[in-house]
Amino acid sequence: QCTPFREPKVFTTPEVYAAATDFNRMVEMGWHHSTWDFKELVQVSENKVHAFGQYTRYKDDGGKLHANTTAYILTRVNGQWGIQARFNTGLFLHPLSAEADPEEKAKDIIKAYFSADGDGAMKKRSDLFHFPCFDIHDDQVEQFDSYPEGGQLKRITDLRVFQKSGAAVNIAVESAINGSTADKEKIKREIFIVILKNDRWGIMARSAL
Repeated sequence: QCTPFREPKVFTTPEVYAAATDFNRMVEMGWHHSTWDFKELVQVSENKVHAFGQYTRYKDDGGKLHANTTAYILTRVNGQWGIQARFNTGLFLHPLSAEADPEEKAKDIIKAYFSADGDGAMKKRSDLFHFPCFDIHDDQVEQFDSYPEGGQLKRITDLRVFQKSGAAVNIAVESAINGSTADKEKIKREIFIVILKNDRWGIMARSAL
């Protein structure tokens, strides 16, 4: 789970996840039930899906507690679909304001990540991340404490913000390897969560189809 309002967590088994989930705290806040406001698909492949939605938590009398927006990475492992990760923007704790819309800032960070080239490129990219950062694979979550070397320089062919709060932005990106044609087989599709932490915006995690 990647979010701007707490340290990232990796749950290795269903039992670990269940032990870390405290519904009693939400009940004490008055929570009775939740409903989806909407949910949509962002990017889809045979064994992985990037989706997002907004849900609202309600009290027993129907009063609204708060709404929240989350992106889900769903994967098929050994024939079974499940949620591999969540990119939670924390909208209920970090509402948007007209004076501080983070969308352009997050877009600039992603553009800088893809355009970093030449001497010092690795340092330029590393400076755009918060560590630890996470790469969501089909069957595991990989953690990095420094920027991993390697990778081909790619150009952005499409960039879209699909969720945002005052402290996090979820962005969908399509890119192509520099020098290649725009064949669908060569287009890479991925999502990033960019968060505000310690007064600095940076990439916290990514997931590629």
